[in-house]
Amino acid sequence: MSTSPTPIEAFLSTLGSLPADAPTACQGWTAHEIAAHLAAGIEEIAELIEDAVNDAPARPTRGFEEREAPYRAMPDADVRAALTAILDRAMT
Repeated sequence: MSTSPTPIEAFLSTLGSLPADAPTACQGWTAHEIAAHLAAGIEEIAELIEDAVNDAPARPTRGFEEREAPYRAMPDADVRAALTAILDRAMT
Protein backbone atom coordinates (compact mmCIF):
# COMPACT_ATOMS: atom_id res chain seq x y z
CA MET A 1 0.00 0.00 0.00
CA SER A 2 1.44 3.37 -0.96
CA THR A 3 0.88 6.57 0.92
CA SER A 4 0.40 9.95 -0.63
CA PRO A 5 3.19 12.45 -0.12
CA THR A 6 2.61 15.18 2.42
CA PRO A 7 2.13 18.67 0.99
CA ILE A 8 5.70 19.53 2.02
CA GLU A 9 7.07 16.41 0.32
CA ALA A 10 5.07 17.20 -2.81
CA PHE A 11 6.35 20.79 -2.82
CA LEU A 12 9.98 19.70 -2.36
CA SER A 13 9.59 17.14 -5.13
CA THR A 14 8.17 19.76 -7.49
CA LEU A 15 10.85 22.26 -6.53
CA GLY A 16 13.51 19.60 -7.06
CA SER A 17 12.31 19.06 -10.62
CA LEU A 18 12.81 22.72 -11.57
CA PRO A 19 16.01 24.38 -12.70
CA ALA A 20 17.27 27.15 -10.41
CA ASP A 21 16.35 29.86 -12.89
CA ALA A 22 12.83 28.56 -13.56
CA PRO A 23 10.16 31.24 -13.27
CA THR A 24 7.53 30.76 -10.59
CA ALA A 25 3.99 31.90 -9.87
CA CYS A 26 5.58 34.69 -7.81
CA GLN A 27 6.25 37.17 -10.59
CA GLY A 28 9.94 38.00 -10.91
CA TRP A 29 11.06 35.21 -8.56
CA THR A 30 12.99 32.14 -9.68
CA ALA A 31 12.83 28.69 -8.10
CA HIS A 32 16.17 29.46 -6.42
CA GLU A 33 14.83 32.68 -4.90
CA ILE A 34 11.70 30.92 -3.61
CA ALA A 35 13.82 28.19 -1.99
CA ALA A 36 16.10 30.82 -0.41
CA HIS A 37 13.12 32.83 0.84
CA LEU A 38 11.49 29.80 2.42
CA ALA A 39 14.70 28.47 3.96
CA ALA A 40 15.54 31.83 5.52
CA GLY A 41 12.03 32.45 6.81
CA ILE A 42 11.52 28.99 8.28
CA GLU A 43 14.96 29.09 9.89
CA GLU A 44 14.16 32.46 11.46
CA ILE A 45 10.87 31.19 12.88
CA ALA A 46 12.49 28.00 14.20
CA GLU A 47 15.25 29.98 15.92
CA LEU A 48 12.79 32.38 17.54
CA ILE A 49 10.68 29.47 18.81
CA GLU A 50 13.74 27.63 20.12
CA ASP A 51 14.88 30.80 21.89
CA ALA A 52 11.48 31.18 23.56
CA VAL A 53 11.34 27.52 24.59
CA ASN A 54 14.85 27.75 26.04
CA ASP A 55 14.10 31.02 27.88
CA ALA A 56 16.75 32.86 25.86
CA PRO A 57 16.54 36.64 25.77
CA ALA A 58 14.11 37.89 23.15
CA ARG A 59 15.60 39.33 19.99
CA PRO A 60 13.99 41.18 17.11
CA THR A 61 13.20 39.32 13.93
CA ARG A 62 15.97 39.88 11.39
CA GLY A 63 15.05 41.81 8.29
CA PHE A 64 14.37 40.26 4.91
CA GLU A 65 17.76 41.15 3.39
CA GLU A 66 19.80 40.14 6.44
CA ARG A 67 18.30 36.67 6.71
CA GLU A 68 17.88 35.88 3.00
CA ALA A 69 21.05 37.21 1.37
CA PRO A 70 23.23 34.30 2.53
CA TYR A 71 20.79 31.79 1.06
CA ARG A 72 20.42 33.63 -2.24
CA ALA A 73 24.23 33.62 -2.57
CA MET A 74 24.48 29.84 -2.06
CA PRO A 75 24.67 27.39 -4.96
CA ASP A 76 21.17 26.15 -5.73
CA ALA A 77 21.80 22.56 -4.61
CA ASP A 78 22.98 23.86 -1.23
CA VAL A 79 19.90 26.07 -0.81
CA ARG A 80 17.59 23.16 -1.57
CA ALA A 81 19.47 20.88 0.84
CA ALA A 82 19.31 23.59 3.51
CA LEU A 83 15.58 24.03 2.94
CA THR A 84 15.01 20.29 3.40
CA ALA A 85 17.15 20.24 6.58
CA ILE A 86 15.40 23.31 8.00
CA LEU A 87 11.98 21.82 7.31
CA ASP A 88 13.05 18.60 9.05
CA ARG A 89 14.28 20.64 12.02
CA ALA A 90 11.09 22.69 12.17
CA MET A 91 8.91 19.57 12.09
CA THR A 92 10.60 17.99 15.13
